[in-house]
Amino acid sequence: MTIGKHIHHADLNYVSPQDEVPYPLISKFHISGTYRTISPEIKENSDDYIEGIEKSYLFYLPNLHEIHQVLAEEDLLIVSIYIDIDVFKTFSQGFELLPTPLQALINKSSPPRFHYPVGEITPAMFRVLQQILNLPF
Repeated sequence: MTIGKHIHHADLNYVSPQDEVPYPLISKFHISGTYRTISPEIKENSDDYIEGIEKSYLFYLPNLHEIHQVLAEEDLLIVSIYIDIDVFKTFSQGFELLPTPLQALINKSSPPRFHYPVGEITPAMFRVLQQILNLPF
């Protein structure tokens, strides 16, 4: 898991390499702030999109270099949860109910990339995120 809290005082463009081996399944929650993502290298995804406030995303994008554009004074707070694919496969019940991209992670040796906007952060998700952010330890 990573927690990113950033305020940049100038516009920022940076390249984010996605070349971890093995690459994990990532669930990302934008609690505050937005930024533009450009992924010109792939056909599996829109090559230009905005990741926005109070939205959640699920993605698997191995071997990719994305460009992120953050505007000055944007208050970003993002929680990302990384799940090793082999660990994900150990949760063996109900996979037939999962969306096709997630089933491919389980059933294929080289699953296709995907970036799935899950939707709004629900009140229940927000409560759990607040518990993570405000741990007493």
